[in-house]
Amino acid sequence: MNGARIPYPAIMKKNCSVFLVAVLCLGSSAFAKSAGDAFSIHDPKGKQVIGTADVTCASLEKDAAGKDVATFKVQDGAAAKLREVTKNNIGKTMAVFVCGRKIKEPKIAAEITGKTVMATGLEPKDKECLSKAFQLKEKCEG
Repeated sequence: MNGARIPYPAIMKKNCSVFLVAVLCLGSSAFAKSAGDAFSIHDPKGKQVIGTADVTCASLEKDAAGKDVATFKVQDGAAAKLREVTKNNIGKTMAVFVCGRKIKEPKIAAEITGKTVMATGLEPKDKECLSKAFQLKEKCEG
């Protein structure tokens, strides 16, 4: 996965991005700060669904525009939880945190399947934090 944007007619609207093989459009909602986790995803009620302990591989890559993209491969159980949460909450907002900073509040547009999660919108301090929390790879395979 190279982090490049995927042209797809249904997501060509503004504020949309591809995330875990599903379309999530940015929404707005209030979520509590994720304390202590280098990476986490929270459900619409603010409950953590995926955390740092669920990550089996982490990599830092560049997207087509040259911006940093963190890619996380998660355990089967974490992927199943995310799939269930997204299946049951289409149209609601989730939150993605990197190093305690909320970087996205996507609106769930479809059930998310797969075990790979990409996080965009990173700042230099996020890269440093992720490097300390994970043994970053050049690329996560599979």
